[in-house]
Amino acid sequence: MTGGTHDERVAIALRFHRASPIAREPFLALDCAREEQSLERALECWLLEPGLVPHGEAGLSAVTLFLDPLSALGPGTQRLLLMLAHRLQRLDGAAPPAGPRRIMAGDRFPLARGAKAHVTCAALVDHFDKIRIELNAPGRRGVA
Repeated sequence: MTGGTHDERVAIALRFHRASPIAREPFLALDCAREEQSLERALECWLLEPGLVPHGEAGLSAVTLFLDPLSALGPGTQRLLLMLAHRLQRLDGAAPPAGPRRIMAGDRFPLARGAKAHVTCAALVDHFDKIRIELNAPGRRGVA
C-alpha cells in the first residue's frame, strides 16, 4: 500500500483485515520507524523458536501484521522479514505455531522506488508487491 499518510494506510489495512475471513483474529499495525527493535526481536523468535510468543512482545502475536513504512526497516530486519514471509508462503494458508499468518506492508512511496534506491531489499519488495493499493497524495481524498 503506497501513498497517503501513515494513518490513512493503517485505516485501509484495518478495513481490509475486517473484510477478510480472519476478521475476528487480532490485527496489529506496527510503525517500523519507531518499533523496529520490537519487530526484529519478534522475527528472531518466530524464526528460531516457532512455537514461542516473543517475551515482552505479546502484542506481536497478531494474525494480521501491517508494517509501515517498510523502507524504515534496516537490512537485517528486512532479511528476517523475508525469511518469515517465505516460511508463511510454504505453509500455504495453514496456521503457523506463533506469529502472523498475513503480513501487509505500506510506505509513502511505491515499494519499487525503495528497491531501486537500495533502501528496501528487492526480494522483499517482490514478495509484498502482489496486491497494490495506491492512495492519493496527502490532503486529497479517496483511493487512486
